[in-house]
Amino acid sequence: KAPFSDKNVRRAFSHALDREGFVREVLKGLGKPYVSWIPPGIPGYDETAVAPGYDPNAALRSLIDNGYGSADKKKVDCNKLGTIKLSYSNTPKTQVLFSFIAANLTRIFACPVLLDPVEPNAYPVVIRDPKTTPQMFLIPWEGEYPHPQNWLFLQTCKGVYATRIGYCNKDFDAAFTAANQELDFDASIEKYKAAQKIFVGDVAGAFLWNNENAYLVKPYLLGVRDNSSTSDAAWLGQF
Repeated sequence: KAPFSDKNVRRAFSHALDREGFVREVLKGLGKPYVSWIPPGIPGYDETAVAPGYDPNAALRSLIDNGYGSADKKKVDCNKLGTIKLSYSNTPKTQVLFSFIAANLTRIFACPVLLDPVEPNAYPVVIRDPKTTPQMFLIPWEGEYPHPQNWLFLQTCKGVYATRIGYCNKDFDAAFTAANQELDFDASIEKYKAAQKIFVGDVAGAFLWNNENAYLVKPYLLGVRDNSSTSDAAWLGQF
């Protein structure tokens, strides 16, 4: 939805997100800033496939240089940008999370970002139809199996991103289909990486953070080792 139908605006808002500050202040350090899609530890992770990271100056220039600047070309014209509304399921936890994001974006652009708390029972219904999907909201994802296919099927023209935010890129679909059909594992991973770069390059989403888990282990328990896993539903050594 406008103004996020403009890739320059999407790029600007990704540049404006202070992910380090979010992890520090909101998550109290239990997480990692996130600018790639397929996460580290999963086949297909590509450190070169990244969304625009935190850069306030680049965030401003992306708007000012692309039709959203004020007369003096030094500030964003909030009227040109239009009303920005951040929607979320209204719980005490999400209030803290989205208050940080709204304050962060408002500070960078000097334009108000309005908080739009939605009644929790109504929220899942609202975000599942592009006709009622909010202008800006959070889509979480929790990996189910350690393979890039599990991270990329969401972005097809019939996937979750299409049915929630209207994202559809035929080139991505073709690249993803080619990866799915490749029988050689190593070759398929490279094709999944190519598909991911199309999605990341579209800046369809401004990635924010990866969860991390903390475990308490009895001191008499021997042989425990750290292993990478994908989510809060995971356990030590899952993969």
